[in-house]
Amino acid sequence: MLSTTPPTTSVQSNIEDLPKVIRPLVDQRSTPTFTSAISKSDLYDTEVLQPLYKKQEEKRAAEEKACTDKGGTIENGNCKFPPPLFTDPNDPFVRLKQCESGGDYETNTGNGYYGAYQYDLRTWNNYRGYERPDLAPANVQDAKAQETHSERGWSAWPACSRKLGLSNQSIIISESISSVSVGSVGGPNGYALGQCTWYVKTRRPDIGGYWGNASQWLYSAQSAGYVTGSSPIVGAVAVLRDGNHVAFVEGIKGDEIYISEMNFYGYGGGLGIKSFRWASASGFLYIY
Repeated sequence: MLSTTPPTTSVQSNIEDLPKVIRPLVDQRSTPTFTSAISKSDLYDTEVLQPLYKKQEEKRAAEEKACTDKGGTIENGNCKFPPPLFTDPNDPFVRLKQCESGGDYETNTGNGYYGAYQYDLRTWNNYRGYERPDLAPANVQDAKAQETHSERGWSAWPACSRKLGLSNQSIIISESISSVSVGSVGGPNGYALGQCTWYVKTRRPDIGGYWGNASQWLYSAQSAGYVTGSSPIVGAVAVLRDGNHVAFVEGIKGDEIYISEMNFYGYGGGLGIKSFRWASASGFLYIY
């Protein structure tokens, strides 16, 4: 007659049939016998897989928190940070960070200076909540450097500013005169040397040889058949809405434009001095 009572075997005999990874777990059980009613797959799931999944989830949560704490966002399981503010190789900030640290935003050599621009902790002063510069993302370090420059000029980085020739008078008219195309499509550059209009003409040789003062440029461009508008594009002429100034659009990020210009007294600029800055895009109209 077929027995209906489930057979029982010793723990030891069942252990031999189990994967080696869970044998120690079975050895520690208090039950003296292990019946076939408890499947080996259930035991493996309970004792091995579930704790493993829990550890993986805890690790993932910790990594996501570390990412968001540094200003990043999670995209497809990866931590993404906003791009650097300065990427043009000719930009003085790009040249500066290359000189200071080789452009390495995460550098920490133990000399008391950190990040791409080699700030000490006192000067960094927990900027935007980051304990050290090398722990902050690239765009935050760039923003700090921009603020430092606006307050102290290039002298905040004495060694590299001297090496690179960066000073309030370092980018002089003679450096831009060589780029003027006298026989350009738009005619010779008829603007006063070192003015904002003169500089933009060197960047856009196609525009008219003389469109008047900066405040007249939008009307002059429209009369000459140029398309104008309120949306910036790289390479456009930026015409200040409420003022008498023009600049050249080097880059765009969100609702801001990165412009180069002359005769702007800020960010190390002035008459005949080329300077760079971020500005609100809505403050300008554009000649394409």
